[in-house]
Amino acid sequence: MSKYVALQFIGLVRGFKDEKVRNNIYNKLIKPLENQGYEVHIFWHTYDIEFDDIIHNVDKNKFNIKKIQIDKDTEIQSFLENEFKLLNRYRFPPGWAKAANVDTGTGSIVKNTYHQFGWFKNLYSLKKATKLRHEYERNNNISYKWVIVTSGQMEPQNTIDNLNLLNNSYMYCPSYYTYGGLYNSFYLGNTEHLNYMGEFFDFMINNNFNNNYIDSEPVYGNYIKLKYKLSPSLNVRFHRVRYNGLIIDH
Repeated sequence: MSKYVALQFIGLVRGFKDEKVRNNIYNKLIKPLENQGYEVHIFWHTYDIEFDDIIHNVDKNKFNIKKIQIDKDTEIQSFLENEFKLLNRYRFPPGWAKAANVDTGTGSIVKNTYHQFGWFKNLYSLKKATKLRHEYERNNNISYKWVIVTSGQMEPQNTIDNLNLLNNSYMYCPSYYTYGGLYNSFYLGNTEHLNYMGEFFDFMINNNFNNNYIDSEPVYGNYIKLKYKLSPSLNVRFHRVRYNGLIIDH
């Protein structure tokens, strides 16, 4: 009987367009999981900015992509900015505005609210990728032992931990850059855990949470701890590779 892992890529394509990044994702993430006895299925939600067609043309023997959805960035931006009025509802760390034209890697000037809206867009992407997985599970009568959430721009620097040695009743993330919460660029859990994470966007839209202050890692951690246990103990490490090739030690 096969064991399955769902790999949910969310957010922007960015560095995935670079062959080196793709090779490291395969060699240090997907192939080791296959060696551990898992079949890896990929579900990808992204937007039509910082995009590359490579996601439609990857080596199918390495990247077993089951479903892809590409949404218009302008639509979610309009909802967050004009309907939800995000900037009137939540407060953000001052450093996010300062970082807007330092670490985005777009090669062009962006608004100083780039990261603020991007944080919520990432949650929406998580919701949509989770829905893609749900549809595939239902239509193919399949269940996943583990579900991993990450982004195509996250380049592994060492090999993924052996999932067979982990307790499936816990959620896991790397043990660095957690700031008392969740390393939210790479985390995993069982399907129940990640179904819950797929509801995070709606939770943030419909509730006032964390005193309306978005400090990313602690907010993720506090949401998880409302219901589940988190172990920030994975040894895998990453670089974040932006669209223009800018590398951020992450």
